[in-house]
Amino acid sequence: MSFAYGVQYPGYAQAYPGISYAPVAYQPQQVQAQAAQPAQPAQPAQAYQGFSYAPAATQVAPAAAPAAAPAAAPAAAPAESSGAWRLVVSGCRHETVAQIVRGHFNREGENHGHPVFKKESQWNGLDVMIYFWDERDGPSFSGWWFGPKVGGDQVWAYQPDKEPDPPASGWRVPYDGPVDNTFILYPAPAPGPGAGAGPAPAPAPAAYPTPAPVVPNVVPTVIPPPSWANSAGPSPSAPSPWDAQAQQAQQQAQQALQAQQALLAQQAQQQQREREQREQREREMREREQRERERRERERQQMEERRKVEARKAEELKRREAEVAKKRELEKAAQEKAQQELEKRRLEQRSVLAIRRQIQKVRLATPETLDDLEKELRDMLQAAASDGSLGSQAETVAEEAACGLDSAKKRCESLKELKRKQNEDEAKAKAFLSELMRRLDNAEGAVKDLHSILAEHLDTKKEGAEAADDKKEDKKDDTKDDKKDDKKEASEPFSPFPAAVLAELQVESLGKAMELSQSAKTAARKVEEAALECGTFASANSKLKEELKDSEAAEPLRQVPVILRRLQAAQKTSEAYVQATLTCEKDMRRREASKRESSRRSALFRDFDKDADGRLSQTEATALAKKLLAEAQKVKETKVNEEALQRFLRGAVEEDGKVESFALLASCVGAFREMERDGRRRLTREARQKLLASLQSKWRRRVQDLEGSTGSDLEATLKEVESAVAPLLTETSSPPEQMQTRAEECEAMIQKAQQKAEDFQKKVQQLPVAFLKEVNSKQVQTSELDEIMAQHQKRLALRAGRTGQRLERAKRLTELFRAKANRKENDSIEKALGQLQEALRAYAKSQDWSPEQLFRSGSEDSETDMTESAFLDLCAKATSPCSQELASKVFQRALPEDVEDLPLSAFQRLLKVFYKVTQETPMTEEAEVTGENAKVQLKVGQFLEALSDPKEVSEVQRLRCKARDGSEGWATLSHLRPVVLPAYAIGRRCVLLEKKDVKSETKEVLLQGDVVELLEESQADVEADEAEEADEAKEPKEAKEAKELFGFVQTRSGKYGWIFNCDQVLQPL
Repeated sequence: MSFAYGVQYPGYAQAYPGISYAPVAYQPQQVQAQAAQPAQPAQPAQAYQGFSYAPAATQVAPAAAPAAAPAAAPAAAPAESSGAWRLVVSGCRHETVAQIVRGHFNREGENHGHPVFKKESQWNGLDVMIYFWDERDGPSFSGWWFGPKVGGDQVWAYQPDKEPDPPASGWRVPYDGPVDNTFILYPAPAPGPGAGAGPAPAPAPAAYPTPAPVVPNVVPTVIPPPSWANSAGPSPSAPSPWDAQAQQAQQQAQQALQAQQALLAQQAQQQQREREQREQREREMREREQRERERRERERQQMEERRKVEARKAEELKRREAEVAKKRELEKAAQEKAQQELEKRRLEQRSVLAIRRQIQKVRLATPETLDDLEKELRDMLQAAASDGSLGSQAETVAEEAACGLDSAKKRCESLKELKRKQNEDEAKAKAFLSELMRRLDNAEGAVKDLHSILAEHLDTKKEGAEAADDKKEDKKDDTKDDKKDDKKEASEPFSPFPAAVLAELQVESLGKAMELSQSAKTAARKVEEAALECGTFASANSKLKEELKDSEAAEPLRQVPVILRRLQAAQKTSEAYVQATLTCEKDMRRREASKRESSRRSALFRDFDKDADGRLSQTEATALAKKLLAEAQKVKETKVNEEALQRFLRGAVEEDGKVESFALLASCVGAFREMERDGRRRLTREARQKLLASLQSKWRRRVQDLEGSTGSDLEATLKEVESAVAPLLTETSSPPEQMQTRAEECEAMIQKAQQKAEDFQKKVQQLPVAFLKEVNSKQVQTSELDEIMAQHQKRLALRAGRTGQRLERAKRLTELFRAKANRKENDSIEKALGQLQEALRAYAKSQDWSPEQLFRSGSEDSETDMTESAFLDLCAKATSPCSQELASKVFQRALPEDVEDLPLSAFQRLLKVFYKVTQETPMTEEAEVTGENAKVQLKVGQFLEALSDPKEVSEVQRLRCKARDGSEGWATLSHLRPVVLPAYAIGRRCVLLEKKDVKSETKEVLLQGDVVELLEESQADVEADEAEEADEAKEPKEAKEAKELFGFVQTRSGKYGWIFNCDQVLQPL
């Protein structure tokens, strides 16, 4: 039995008493080799009791209990979170803030749930932090801040957004100033592993305690086996129990040694980590000391600079005080001189003001006061010239006085002329008014004559006489002051007879009435002629009133409306009097006619009264009744129903069978006549109803025939169309070609149904016309036929209207389906265009060709355009992923109008790269953003044309591009999005013009929402007739040079044309 390490095991001393062990030299290389192997799992502590290790010189103490991890061990790495770990700040127009904030920032921690960033270098000994502050102090304090510490009072920039990471733009510099669009934040790449501390050490296994430091040259105590162990052992046939114990002890010793080696390896790693950490701490300590020295040096320099500044300020203050003192002396002298000049000017101003006041009085003088005011002015001028108070303004005041005198003389001449003209106008007005009054008096005189004629036949003589006596008594009692009022009352119009008095007009006979009526008509004609002359005279002199409306002479003309109203009143009175006489004549004629009718009836009664007893027998009464019926029907004889007539005549027969009252007999005859008339009306009505019923039946059959033939065929066609268009919106996932075919089929069916609907509508319109022609218009009136046809016509019209609505709905569904098919096809073409553009540009770049060289390589002849086959071959060479069919559609879309081959200009436009602005950003002159080289501000939605490939500048991708207005510059690529085409939507209805002229031919009407591609923009002169006529008198040159913006576009249907005012019509998609 042998022991690899000669380690004692429990019970060995009792089994082998008296045996000693010599230590074996420790081999370090073996320990190192074994330490490199992975540590084996530890056994329970009881398996290692009794083992001891002794060094070559000293004995090692047993391992201590597990201790805590060293305090110098590196802390665990922070957990990862969203957002960048490093930021770069660039731009900023503010010079002082730009020096503070520009640079690199590292993530330092969190505040209010958002990351905090710290600048790698300090500014004037202050840290520069980027942090977020929530709404705990109010909404106006919430947002992202730049400051020397988190939550401090000093800040440099502010952004109010609530984003989880610092915003890229929109910063206000200073915090309460405007937004600085050049102030930009963008993420920077994180530093490599070598830039920071080394990786954290791996934790020790939990089952092993951390061992104490290991002393070098540790040699375990090895007890050699006895020399007789191999020879004196038991034979194989009879194994000894000591062999099993020895083997078990040997295994335990090996396991313990392996565990000890693993602990040694861990101790060596721990020492290495501690050494690295110690070196790291020393390095950081040196760096902190270096930074502290630099900070102190900067503070010393700043202090020195402040002292120099303060010294310069003190010197500057002394210099300024000396200058202020000298300036005060000069100002004092200047003030004294200015005071003298001021007194002189005041005296001069008072004299000038007094003379100018007198000049103003002269200017406003009247012809009566002009001479006196002129003399006063000349005296003032002479006095001022003698004492020299006018000074330098003497000549100016003299000129003003001369001008004032001239204007005053001219004004007085004008006033004289105006007075003369005013007198002439007043004379004209008075003459006009007197002539008008004369004509009015003539008209009123004719009415008074008619009034006097009527007064003779009315009961008003006594009232008129009493009124005359009263008026005479009043005149005697009036004073002389009231004579003017009496004259005014005498000139006023008379009071006409009221309508109630005129209604009582009566004469003795018809002849008198006719004579009175004739006199009234004659007087009325005179009134009408006088009124006509008066109105004609007033109209002829209407210009006089217009000429005198602004002068005082127009005052008398204000009585003209009163005179005209009196004239109208005279006309009305005349008409009322004439109407009264005509009514009286009519009444007299009616009385005379009544008398004649009464005489005729009495004579007729006497003619049928054969026995002349004043009473009619039944036979005589019947004969008289037949005579009256014949006269009523205007015939000689009439056939009547004798029995019925006798029944009606019973009401006029007395008890003795005689008829005494002719009036009662006439009323019975009238009742009989009305009874016969009602019978005839009933028969006529029944015949007419029968005729109308037959016509209505005939019309109904016509309508039923139309609905049964043409209407049923139309209904079947409409149902077929509706069943065809119903599932269209569920087939939008089909290929575009299939959708186009389906839309064409539905449109053909709708066209067929539309034709049938038009035929049906035409027949519906022709049906009543044909029916009216067949009916005899003499028997039935048109209104009755319209009433018969109205109900069915309304039903047919409603059916035609519903048919139109159903067809319109089918059309809308089909148009919507076709629009979706077109949109789908356009999307596929645009996608293929993008793929072709990328493939062709990559192919040209691989061959180092320009777009023109690429075009020439694909065309058969360098001087000709590219055919479709050559274009497809070029796409195949460029290994484009799109199909030949889509490439052909792209070729057709890129072709200009009315050409078959692709020119070089269209091919170059096909290869252009466009971008769309997704965030407001400045366009700069140079590639690098300095904060002062911004050229224009790019708006969201604006399209840009790329002029070169993107370029990295200060860790930011920059692109040289061209805007729509022609400006070129650099923009940040992260604020742009690549697009295939610069597509615009039509903002309002407009027309597509043939040429760049508003008067050119219209090719197509573009509606709101249509999509076009803008190819070119240019200005042109626009001749607006209305604008030129309005501005011709004021600014003819500017009106002729007016220019408007035109845009050359291509529609989705492939048409090219110009749009007027494209900057107002086109809206970016």
